[in-house]
Order: sequence, then C-alpha cells, then structure tokens
Amino acid sequence: MLFSSTLLILLGIAGVQADLKNKLAYPNGLHEKVDAGILEHTNPEQHNIKKWNNDLIPSGCKVRFTELGIDPKDTEVYNITYAHGCLQSWIFCRAKNSPVDIKTMASLFGRLPLHMRALVRHPISVPDDSCSALAYTDRGDILFKGNCKTPSVWIHETGHQMDAMLKPSDAESGSQAWKTALSKDSCVPDSYANVNAIEDFAQVTVIALFKVIRGFIPKPSDPGCFNNQLNRILDKYRAKYLIYGGICEGKVPPSRFVKKDAQDRLALEEEDRNKVVACGVKFADE
Repeated sequence: MLFSSTLLILLGIAGVQADLKNKLAYPNGLHEKVDAGILEHTNPEQHNIKKWNNDLIPSGCKVRFTELGIDPKDTEVYNITYAHGCLQSWIFCRAKNSPVDIKTMASLFGRLPLHMRALVRHPISVPDDSCSALAYTDRGDILFKGNCKTPSVWIHETGHQMDAMLKPSDAESGSQAWKTALSKDSCVPDSYANVNAIEDFAQVTVIALFKVIRGFIPKPSDPGCFNNQLNRILDKYRAKYLIYGGICEGKVPPSRFVKKDAQDRLALEEEDRNKVVACGVKFADE
C-alpha cells in the first residue's frame, strides 16, 4: 500500500494464516520454541550505558516519536557502548513511560551477534498495550511497542535489516533465490512467516540464529519442511552476520542530532522521505 510518501508493508497478526504455504513447522509460533534456549545459551555483550543530559535527539528517533504522537521532550536518549568489537556506540531512544527499561533494551540487543547489530541505526522503545514491532528498512531503525522483552522479537526485526541492507527494493526476500527456496519447501516456520516472503525471511532468520547458537533447530512438525529457506540464510549470512565475535565493520551511522523542541526542517524531511517500513509480528505480552 502506498500512503503519501511512505511505502508500508502491512502488519499481519500472529495466528492469522495467509497463503505462502498450507503447512507450518511450528503451529504455535516460535516463542516457546526458541526464546528460552537463546536466553539460556547466550550472554549479553558487556556494555556501558550513558544517558544524554541535553535537549538533543537523533532526528530518526524524533520522527518516529512524532509520528506516534509522543512529545520528544518526554523521551530519553542513551549511548550504549559494547565492550568488544566496536568502539562506536549505538544510540538508543525510548519514551520515558516505555515498559522496557534501557538496561533490558541494551541487554536484549547485546545478545545478537555484532555484525547483525551493526545493521541497526537506532533501537527505539515506546509504550503500548501489547508487544509489536517495526523495522524501518531503508533507515536501519527498529522500533518496539509495548512490553517486548523476548529475544526472538529483537532478532526478527534485525532480520528485516539483514534482508534489506538499507535497500528494500533489492531485499533477499524478493529475490529469485528466495522464491526458489520457498517453492522447494512444503512449509514456513509459523503463521506470521506465512503472511508474506518478507516476514518469512525474518522468522527463518530467528531459527537460523538459534541453529548457530545451539547447533540444531527446534523439532518442526514435519522435519526438513523448510530446509531450503533455512539453508539459504545460513549459506548466505552465517559467516558474515550470524557468527559471534569479530570487528565492527560498516556500522550504520546515527541520524543527525536535532533539538527536541525545535524543527530542523532539512533533517526531518530527509528522515520522512520515501520511508519504507517492514512490520514485525504482534506478540502477546510475556
């Protein structure tokens, strides 16, 4: 759907089956299959949290907050510097009344491999009645609404960034290689993956990272039914993005800093122009 200057890839709701496949590997979703294992078998990268004590905010965060009707003056900005691999900080933004505190945000993000994290510009958290999330795939931002405290949600949204690499029109999920992998398989991971190829890629990314961490995947309803999709991600992205460790290369730079209570027209117009959003799954609160 084209809306004004913003191209929106519309959000589906978990539990609503679409038409990619008529079979699901995990009919009850990925949460109970992957989150406990990821939490048990990963450690957050050590990090330092430094809150901004001025009236500045990254323009990307300001635009996101303004779109949601949140006064930028009611938000917080932080530098999160992880101990290994990257001297550059990530700039996190959150509404002051977000149910996810900055320590939890930094910890969940720090469980991802460094090179996946490098694809993200600003992690953002805002309040809502339930957990849902969005990835701005031409900007590198990931935005979480509500009580999003499970690693699979953060992996899923970062998976959208890995798919698009800041060029949504050239995303892997739209490639012939991905279409071929889908056509050879008899299932997709779950009902949300079944919404479209974009969400399928992000959900398969969650399973692929689980496999890198654990050495196996959770037992699906039909073993091997999405192996071509899984192997496509592992073959293309494992060595460069899914392996832990390494040195920071090509980290997405932060957006321009602007004042919370003033208009920087150039910076804000740049943020709003031709924005592409790939939406993540809506989850029940944990």
